[in-house]
Amino acid sequence: MNRRAASNVIGFLLIFSLVASVIAIVSVTGVDALNDIKQGEQSRNAERAFDVLSDNLNDVHREGAPSRATEISLQDAQIDTTGTATINITGWDSSDPDTNFTVNRTVNPIVWQPRGGDDTRISYEFGAVIREQRQGGIVVTEPPFQMATDRTILPVIDTDGFEPSTYSGTTLRVRGVRNTPRIITTGEGSMYDELEVEITSPRADIWASYLEREPGTDCSLGDAPGERDRVTCDLDTRDQLYIAVYPVTVEIAR
Repeated sequence: MNRRAASNVIGFLLIFSLVASVIAIVSVTGVDALNDIKQGEQSRNAERAFDVLSDNLNDVHREGAPSRATEISLQDAQIDTTGTATINITGWDSSDPDTNFTVNRTVNPIVWQPRGGDDTRISYEFGAVIREQRQGGIVVTEPPFQMATDRTILPVIDTDGFEPSTYSGTTLRVRGVRNTPRIITTGEGSMYDELEVEITSPRADIWASYLEREPGTDCSLGDAPGERDRVTCDLDTRDQLYIAVYPVTVEIAR
């Protein structure tokens, strides 16, 4: 083989290796980029679906609608309702113990999560929609709390009725049915020497960030049994106070 032929062969091999390397790099990075785009869009769609779920359940507990249903797509994802969260609201009046009250409700939050490598979770818990990610979390849709010092309204959305489970498939139907609300206290909030809101949840740190931004609240975060933390918020004197429990029976079906 002469030098020119050898040079041509070497040149061809170098060009072929370069093209093959570029194709391999583009294929790997391109697939990763497409997966990231797909997972991001999947999470955004789930967030929108949970926002609709929140609106529909608000119609049930606040507007008096007898029932509302929401469909949630579960393509490459699942819904988990096996976890628990507890809200505890207490008021103490040292001069009149008969007015003291305690509200304690434990629910199974509705949690969406992908089955792939994405660590995003979207949850419905006590009327709020919460997004969790590796770098932190945020309350996407606020609960129906109104916590101004002149007028504080704390409706407790008590969702129950379904068996805790993990759901997968194509589409899940979540239906909320209204039940009779129970008024806990309404009137002067200034009578209470102490007023406290406590939430025990895997998302307690996100609740703490949300609640401590409200006026007249002093929140602290602590450990709780299991994979949960507890946020405890002391509330300053409130002029008007309204607390009620709104039971909503939730039916989940494929």
